[in-house]
Amino acid sequence: MSVETKPASQPTPEQAKVIGTTARRVGVNAYAGTGKTTTAVKFAEARPQENFLYMAYNASIAKEAKTKFPAWVECRTMHSLAYGAIVPRLFADLGKAGWGAKLGDMRPMAIAKAMQVNPRMARLIKSTLESWFCSADKTVTDESIPKDLKVPGGQRAIIVQGAKDLFAKMCDPKCADVTLPHDGYLKLWQLTSPDLSRKYTSIICDEAQDLNPTVLDILKNQKTGLLVIGDENQAIYQFRGATNAMRQIQVDERHFLTTSFRFGSGVAAVATALLGTFRKIPRPITGLGKHRTTQFEIDRSQTYCTISRTNAALFDAAVSGLESGKPYHFIGGTEKYRFDMMMDAYYLTTGEHHLIKDAAIKQFTTLADLKSAAEDTDDRELKFLAKIAETYGERIPELIEELKSRHDAAATPKTLKGGIVFTTAHSSKGLEFDQVVLTEDFFELTDDKEILLPADKIPEEELNLLYVAATRAERALQLNESIRSLLRAVQRMSDANKNAASATSHGEQNEAGAGRLTSFASRQ
Repeated sequence: MSVETKPASQPTPEQAKVIGTTARRVGVNAYAGTGKTTTAVKFAEARPQENFLYMAYNASIAKEAKTKFPAWVECRTMHSLAYGAIVPRLFADLGKAGWGAKLGDMRPMAIAKAMQVNPRMARLIKSTLESWFCSADKTVTDESIPKDLKVPGGQRAIIVQGAKDLFAKMCDPKCADVTLPHDGYLKLWQLTSPDLSRKYTSIICDEAQDLNPTVLDILKNQKTGLLVIGDENQAIYQFRGATNAMRQIQVDERHFLTTSFRFGSGVAAVATALLGTFRKIPRPITGLGKHRTTQFEIDRSQTYCTISRTNAALFDAAVSGLESGKPYHFIGGTEKYRFDMMMDAYYLTTGEHHLIKDAAIKQFTTLADLKSAAEDTDDRELKFLAKIAETYGERIPELIEELKSRHDAAATPKTLKGGIVFTTAHSSKGLEFDQVVLTEDFFELTDDKEILLPADKIPEEELNLLYVAATRAERALQLNESIRSLLRAVQRMSDANKNAASATSHGEQNEAGAGRLTSFASRQ
């Protein structure tokens, strides 16, 4: 589900410049809630003579976009285009009914079994192949091995060949136990150098900050007109190999959308302080939402949304809230948060192996085996399951049962009455909520003495996740200690340098972003 705040019926001056441009290749950097989709729709409406492709980030966004764009815009994901071009030919022998069984991701343990290697080697092969899937490279090479993997020189050639052999099995319709990931057929399509100008005259690329190098390579080689629109500060999928196309695609004109119709001045100040403290931003964010003044204490008698950095923190928050008796709504449904897999991990602790449903967990005998495999393969999901199993132990069945019973699947964040909505920062992207509570598992921006960390010590994606989570709030935002500490530190710096003749525009930007929240942050 994707939600965009409706801007005023008349375009802002910034939007009007984008809509009325005569340039063929246009870049638009749009802050959270500034009406980028509305701008893209009006851009297309002004050009009925064109045949547009609207590139959506995922299928749900593509489906929603079809209801907004005019008839001369085809709304698709790159994966859907790649699927149609590759899968029917590649797996023709299986028949259409057999395609689904041959597609899907593989866990390291399944790869270890298929390739007859140990779990560590399986993880290295899998990571290398995934790295290649998300690159512009034509073949797997030594450069495909992720830089963060510590691989002895003597094993590198073995890993590269293992990745090539695994990919060959993925593409072989006869290898039923080895599936082709969705990024795999996208990679195959990229290798064919598709020419989209045969069907489209212009392309609208939404969420351009989250393109991976494979899609970026396809896009850069097109001869069509181009509208690249997104928010550089919402790039939160680097762990999937995404790259910021906003910085890499050459355009004739570059525009900015800085007026948010989602939130008021308070959230705008928080967002400006978050970004402006650690990176250079061209302009501060302006908040012109229906709630012009932000409340920094939420009304718990009304529905609010808890946004966490991790699934583990989300589970902790949901369990902590059970005593309130409030109804719940989990964005994406409870199945998105691995409740069934938590039960499978619990069954490992009780020895009830016959009750385990997940095939990957079923191959372990004990929780210790699962923990060992999680460390050997660096599998985040297995680590998360082990943590939950150890933390909650025998309480897991009753807790999960109660969480599922609390979940109101028929409700939406807007219709849930007096309840709590739960989501992670990644899943919250594109959504908005009346009230937001941020959990304490986000990245710390200051040290133990509450001194700002150097910008190069803060991972770009972690800062972006905080920005995404904070800018989901429309009316009220309960800050976590990471942001409160940042605001106090920035205010002290601003006070100390207030009269310094050498104050830079960057420093002034920080002061503007944090000054309005100083008294609130100090009280916290």
